[in-house]
Amino acid sequence: VSTQSTWVSEKLDRVQMWADLHPSIADLNAVVVEDVRTGAPVKGQTNTRCINRMSRCLLLFGILLREAAFLRPMVECLRVAYEGSLMPIHPWILRKTFQASFGLAPSLAAFLQALGAGAEDCLWVGMCVDTANNLQLVVEDVVGIFTRNEVDWTF
Repeated sequence: VSTQSTWVSEKLDRVQMWADLHPSIADLNAVVVEDVRTGAPVKGQTNTRCINRMSRCLLLFGILLREAAFLRPMVECLRVAYEGSLMPIHPWILRKTFQASFGLAPSLAAFLQALGAGAEDCLWVGMCVDTANNLQLVVEDVVGIFTRNEVDWTF
């Protein structure tokens, strides 16, 4: 978890640094437009690539919350969340590594306890669905930005 957290922090820092240097156009669309203008929006460590990866992490978490709200087994929640978010951009070896790690996941009860809620907590279930829906809206906005700028979502 700490490695993933560090990775996301690095991506956020990179985009924030760009926004600090370009305060008049510091919105996601402007970031993608600028990368498209330079001719290489998906190559290397561009801001567009960082936005794509961060959005996919939000999507992973949103799907995971939605699946957990239905009290499905944690391994199944992880499988569905991974397939719907990060799997399309991962090479074969990374896919197999992620899929193998699902067996090491905590139980759903332990996951819920770590979030401070029990499986019977109806408010928690509602919060998960609301949060997942909000995350989905953010990701849909980002996908729209990519589409308008003719940048492939899967790269």
